[in-house]
Amino acid sequence: MPINEPHEDLPARRPNGNAPVPSDEQMIAAPIAAAWWEQFQAGPDFRRARAIPELPLRASAVSQRCDRQFWYSLTDIEPTDASDAASVFRMRLGSIVHDELDKSDVLKGHTANGHKWGWFPEEAIDLRPAGFPGSAHGDWIFYDDNQPLEVAEIKTVGGYGYKLMASNFNGPPEGPKWEHAMQAAIVAVAVGAQRIRLVYFSFENLAPDVARAVGADEFGRFCAEWVYDIDEPFPGTTKTLREAVAVEAKRQIRILHLAQPAEGDDQILPERTLSHPSYPGGAMVTNPAPARGKATWVKLDMQGTVRSSGTTWICDYCDFRKRCIEDGAASVTISTKAEGTPTEELRAEQYIGPDA
Repeated sequence: MPINEPHEDLPARRPNGNAPVPSDEQMIAAPIAAAWWEQFQAGPDFRRARAIPELPLRASAVSQRCDRQFWYSLTDIEPTDASDAASVFRMRLGSIVHDELDKSDVLKGHTANGHKWGWFPEEAIDLRPAGFPGSAHGDWIFYDDNQPLEVAEIKTVGGYGYKLMASNFNGPPEGPKWEHAMQAAIVAVAVGAQRIRLVYFSFENLAPDVARAVGADEFGRFCAEWVYDIDEPFPGTTKTLREAVAVEAKRQIRILHLAQPAEGDDQILPERTLSHPSYPGGAMVTNPAPARGKATWVKLDMQGTVRSSGTTWICDYCDFRKRCIEDGAASVTISTKAEGTPTEELRAEQYIGPDA
């Protein structure tokens, strides 16, 4: 017999009056947020259309580091864990920052005699020269006499994430995310630029003392930049960014063929394999939604023995987590197409061309 009676059914107490008013009693915050949520559900979402609609991939897909997650996004399967009101609010804030940057005249380049000079925003980029049958909206590209020299990727980030990136409050600054660098590097390889510039705007300021410790001025409290050469390894990795782009192109084309098979091929659901420098090669998610804690992964050897294991946050942000759990962990054949399977070379040529 429990010593204390359970009180879960009792209303929450606000002993000192500092707890927030519940959403169903709010008169300003919740009604406005609900109206934004309704607007989002009634209209197009915040995900921009492909820069080149006939090409199936986009540079932002590099953020999907689980093969299974990427596969789902390439099919007609409806998300089972779509963005909720809180996620949409976060995306709306990021869109506002991008819109303000695009409207700014401070960095706007110019064209003379048909040649570009300076920064140009939101250009539609064909990624096939980089080996991807896809396209991208280049956030900002810097030209010198029509030659692309640098690709800038603009990101917004929460206050805690920004502190990890740009300050030493929890050890040395961690710097930008690898997948953000890859998104810029894919565009850089495609257009022939040598450098990438990762630009972050934080939704929360660094504390003055935290900023001073890394020599940041008042602007550095909420925004920062990092510049990398694509023929050098990204910090903490061994491959150059150019080499990593080539590896990623092969991965995405492989999963594209599994999700959208050519005539005569099977549509195959892949395993939950993780492809990111934070995890060892061959790591696979074993439990996307444990009762407590983060999703778990393991790496097995050829005999099926666990060689390493850990946790990942990737499943927490997956639009298909419930479907993934229902489908199980194994790779399975979903359907078989009619006869007439083209070769691997022809399938790549369909999107990329024979000289890629």
